Order: sequence, then C-alpha cells, then structure tokens
Amino acid sequence: MKTTIFATNLLSVFFEELNKSEIDYLVLRNYEGLPETNSSKDVDFLIADEDHLKAHNLLIRLSKKLGYNVIWVNKLDYLFGYAMFKSADKHVETIKIDLFSGLKWRGLNFMDEKIIFENKLKYKILYIPSKSHEAFVMILYYILYAKQIRQKYHSNIVELSKDHPGFGLISEQTLNHQLRDQMLEFIDNGQIDMLVSLRGQIVKEIVGRNLKLVLTSLKQLFQHLYCEVLKRNSFGVILIVNDEAMRNDLSLLFGELGISEQKEVQLKSLSLLQVFRKLRRNNIMVSENRQVSRLQSILFRSKILDARQFNLKQIAEHMEKNLGKEL
Repeated sequence: MKTTIFATNLLSVFFEELNKSEIDYLVLRNYEGLPETNSSKDVDFLIADEDHLKAHNLLIRLSKKLGYNVIWVNKLDYLFGYAMFKSADKHVETIKIDLFSGLKWRGLNFMDEKIIFENKLKYKILYIPSKSHEAFVMILYYILYAKQIRQKYHSNIVELSKDHPGFGLISEQTLNHQLRDQMLEFIDNGQIDMLVSLRGQIVKEIVGRNLKLVLTSLKQLFQHLYCEVLKRNSFGVILIVNDEAMRNDLSLLFGELGISEQKEVQLKSLSLLQVFRKLRRNNIMVSENRQVSRLQSILFRSKILDARQFNLKQIAEHMEKNLGKEL
C-alpha cells in the first residue's frame, strides 16, 4: 500500500502564482505549517469575489501542469472545493483545497470580506487574516454552520481575541454593539460554549442587514438553494474494482481527502432515485458489474468506471474526465 503525503509542491507553486497575479486572497485558518505541512484535511482560502474564477482557473492549470489529478469537485454559491492527488512510485501526494468567495450563510453575507482583506497580514509566503478577524470569523463560522464550538478551538479563540479593539470593531461593524459586548464578556470569562447561545440574535442581525439589499439577497438565496439542492456533491462515480489492494488504496486516498465512499453496495436492490442520492454524496465501490442493473448501467453510464484493469493513475484520470465542464 502506498503512503500518502501532503502536496507541498502544488501548494507552494499556487502561493507563488497567486502573489504574482495579485489575486486578493488569504488562508482563513490552520496555516501555521503551510506550505510544508497541514494540520487539517482542507486548506481554506478566502478569495476576493472578483478574483474567484481567476483563482479557480489558476489552480486547475497548475494542477495539470504539475501532474495532479482532480478527482472531486464541489461547486456551491460560496465556494469551489477540490480534491487532488498525484501518484508516484512509492507514495501518493494529496491535497484538498476550498476557495471561498465571500463569507456567506444560507446565501446571505454574514461578514464584509473587504474589511478582512484590507487588514490581512503576510505570513511566510502567504497571507492570513489579522488575529482579531481570524477569531471573529472562526466564532461566526462555527456558530452558524456547526451550532457548536469544539473544545479544541476554545484556547485559540481566547488567544486570538486578545486584541480587544480590533475584535470589538469587527463585531460592531458586522453585528451591533450589544452583541459585541456580550461576545467579549463570554470570551473574557472563558465561557466559549456560551457564544452559541447568541446564535438566534446573530441570525436575526444578519438577515436584517441583508434584507436592506432585498434584490441582491433574493438572488443569492435562490443561487444558494440551487447549489445545495441540485448540485451539491453531485460528482460521485461507481467504481468496479475487484482487486483488494487497489480497493484499500482507494479507500485510504478518499479518506485522506475527506471524500465519502461506500463499499459493496447492492445497487440492483436500489431505486434510481436512491442511486442518484447516494452519488450526490459518495463514490460507490463494487467488485463486479453484475451488482449494477442493466437499467442503472444505461442511465448512469457516464458515472460507471470499470477499473478492474486500471492502476491508480488511470483511475484518477477517468475520475477527472468524469468531472468534465466542472473544471
């Protein structure tokens, strides 16, 4: 079984080209070891809205030039996500990159990213948010999306929030002075879990501010619903693989990249709608083509890859081809 290593080369070149092209970007979190090592599965970039497509094209061009295969794409209204790998003789280089366009929740802007870009800091060869902005984005992100702040982030939030003037200013600019005071009180008292109790007030403030731009907000909301309902994670494939070593290599690879995968699914017993739903969220691995019904093989022809005679590189090339126009 091949070992997996972090794709340092691709990320280093991407940073260099981003800097040369003057694309406005920063890495939101977990940047301390970059570009050599990564403490998280994802590398989360915030890209200025006007530069988002430019950054996407740059990343895809560099990945192809350096011999990486894009095997998974997630395109939403607020991010482009990619999983890439490069197969060598004794190891596989992997990386998962998310390019966020703005800071949004439910299609609504929860923060003005221009404020963050105006105060970004240079860190080695990349750019990061100021400490107070990093803390504030982290708090809002986990309150809105996860509805909890995991214990491992508590000390980071306390440390990053020590710049009270900066944290207080961004809190008031984004929310209001009452919420700013409540947040600072919880943080000063080490009550990080209590920040989640402010979720209702925060959501109300975000919705209220966005409603002032009704037409823009409605357009963003419909775009969000379209992406979430019709497009989200709709790039799964059905892999026919009967070699146990290859199956293990693929499972390890998908796990490293955070891609969902199911083994030995009896597709014949599932309805077409059930198969479609599974492919929206997973790659499916079966050992024989007879596990797929004739009708399924016709309707999902473009999604089925008979990889029984393929090596890892060939499988990656076919998965990348399946993504088609998404790249």
